[in-house]
Amino acid sequence: MITVGFFTCNVWYEFGYGETLYSWFSTICYRLEEGEWGSKYPVTMDILYYDEENGIPYSMIDVFEKEIDEIKKAFSKLKPSDAIWSCEEHIYTVPLGKPNINYEAVTLREFYINNRGKNIFDFLHQVIESVRFWKKEDDCNAKLTIRAEDNI
Repeated sequence: MITVGFFTCNVWYEFGYGETLYSWFSTICYRLEEGEWGSKYPVTMDILYYDEENGIPYSMIDVFEKEIDEIKKAFSKLKPSDAIWSCEEHIYTVPLGKPNINYEAVTLREFYINNRGKNIFDFLHQVIESVRFWKKEDDCNAKLTIRAEDNI
């Protein structure tokens, strides 16, 4: 099982199981972008997900936060049964017993959780604030990338 998280300025914020994070992206694509990856949320879906080396530059953090807020609002209107495990593999239901899933959630907004039980949207806002903090404190190359635990 691969553990993934978000990396900025030499600080790693652990999310959890990589396949569950991919499920979150798959659900965005399938439910909110009509199956067209990155068509509505290009910073989240294309830059964060696909550009593992460069990630989201600090200059685009506000756009990323706006996309996350829009996704959060849309997920608040969807049920957990609307979650997609993998749009690429055409697995349209989330298997039982997977880590980083809140099976007691009422909406998709609370469905995806990190290893500490925080929903993904609150977690991502914490990460975004950390990017801003490190840019201000350290003036580091404050970009945001997804990394596997063995690649930090």
